[in-house]
Amino acid sequence: LMVIVLISVADSTQKTGRSRIAAINSAGFVLILVFLLAYYAVYDLRLPYTNTIIPPIAAFIVALCALGATLPPPREIEVDLKVWAVPVLALFLLISPLAGVVAWRAPQAVPGEGFPVRIMTYNLHDGFNPSGHLDMEALAQVIEESNPDIVALQEISRGWVVSGRLDMLVWLSQRLRMPYIFGPTADPIWGSAILSRYPIVGYTQHELPPRDIRLLRGFTAAVIDVGDGTQLQFIATHFHDPVADTDVRQLQSQAILDFWDGASLTVLLGDLNARP
Repeated sequence: LMVIVLISVADSTQKTGRSRIAAINSAGFVLILVFLLAYYAVYDLRLPYTNTIIPPIAAFIVALCALGATLPPPREIEVDLKVWAVPVLALFLLISPLAGVVAWRAPQAVPGEGFPVRIMTYNLHDGFNPSGHLDMEALAQVIEESNPDIVALQEISRGWVVSGRLDMLVWLSQRLRMPYIFGPTADPIWGSAILSRYPIVGYTQHELPPRDIRLLRGFTAAVIDVGDGTQLQFIATHFHDPVADTDVRQLQSQAILDFWDGASLTVLLGDLNARP
């Protein structure tokens, strides 16, 4: 970004195409940075807006730019045929991922044999390992070595920029060959999930109180056919942090207890952000 800005400043006194392109690119990158900060800052700071307004504003700006691109240029432009190499290459890069779509095979559930059932909970921290590096393969290996039948996952990103725009859930589902269900909480592409080797009969997603905290929480309740005529209710959640806010977690615990209502064959897993 700084290189583009410096090029723009250096060429600002010249009436060249490069200076205009550099200025537009630098403005675009600055806008991206502003939008990203505005979107993610609400999870750490109390701000007078919600990040749900950011995508519509960004879309409006893109629409204005697209509309401006349809206007006739102030003078006739001579097109160098070499310039077409860039869009052709870009088109190739856009089409090449379609090969993965053609070869796509969704994981299939397998019939169980009843109890015992091996279960696991794992907070993935948006895909980052303890060293701070995005390392999905290492996380997948931890799950693989544990060999669970059902997994509750927390801090799953399905496209957050801070996680490299990676859909962690689809990646893990393909890597481990386990079907999944997703329970969004903070926004439509971040929350908790359940992986299951066994058939998922049905599931529901629920909000957790309170609804005025910065990072919203919830829980997912799934009914899983573990075989031998047995269905297990599997509840996956991620309670509020920091540790000192015990009263908030007690409120969330009561919400789950009210939902459970003493139903048999139920297991609750998750990151509870508290000690026993």
